[in-house]
Amino acid sequence: MLHRGERSGTQEQTPARGTSLLMKRLALLGWLCTRLAGSQPMMDVEQAICEATNKTRQQHSAGPVTLDSVLSDVARKHSEEMLEHGYFSHSSPTAMCRSLSDRLRNDHRYCLSSAENLYKCEGYAKEQLAESAMSNWMHSGSHRQNLINGRFNRVGVGIARQGPVVVFTQVFSYEPVIVQSLQVVPENQGFRVRLTALVADGPKQGGLFVDDRRKLNWEAGADGTFTAELLLPKAGLLQIGQLIGTREWSVDTEIPIPTPASHP
Repeated sequence: MLHRGERSGTQEQTPARGTSLLMKRLALLGWLCTRLAGSQPMMDVEQAICEATNKTRQQHSAGPVTLDSVLSDVARKHSEEMLEHGYFSHSSPTAMCRSLSDRLRNDHRYCLSSAENLYKCEGYAKEQLAESAMSNWMHSGSHRQNLINGRFNRVGVGIARQGPVVVFTQVFSYEPVIVQSLQVVPENQGFRVRLTALVADGPKQGGLFVDDRRKLNWEAGADGTFTAELLLPKAGLLQIGQLIGTREWSVDTEIPIPTPASHP
């Protein structure tokens, strides 16, 4: 049986003719430096949000979440796209990134349980950003629930900045089994699938299922990883189940075959 989870003014003077070109070059250099600095990920703010999240979760008797680099990359790309295309929404205008599930799958993360918090602000000093985002989320019912949901075990935080405007994306997921590498190769009329996965939570034994039918068993090593390979005769849904009882498996990972990356 399978169980699925669910500002100040300035005055300028006209420079002497001999220094005009130099001043222009210096101004251009300063502008470029400002743009480059503004485009760098604010890792320290992202880390501060993660730490504040876990402190908040502890206060509400929820377990900690692990900061995940892949989830942070997913979050950061969404923040950057929102700024670039001038929208603010969980739904992207880009077809391949329409929903959070789409964005996760593009990076080979196939969890069934995930959530996303968004925040946008301007005019705050850098050292105020983490506190501003957390305060906003904690005063919003749905965002607060995501923050203190005890089911989630991983989090990603991605921030993008354009001038004074800062956009935050926070992604939560529950991933007992994390796909570390995935190769899907067309073969004959079907697909050969090779994967390596890490058991981050729960039983270290289980099975691979295709459209709810068990195809093979797996057992993780001492480091929590396992590898598997199988041939699918046609497109379908590959499920990773963890053994929780006699002929009972818990499924929180489902991979569509072919995956977006394996399309011709």
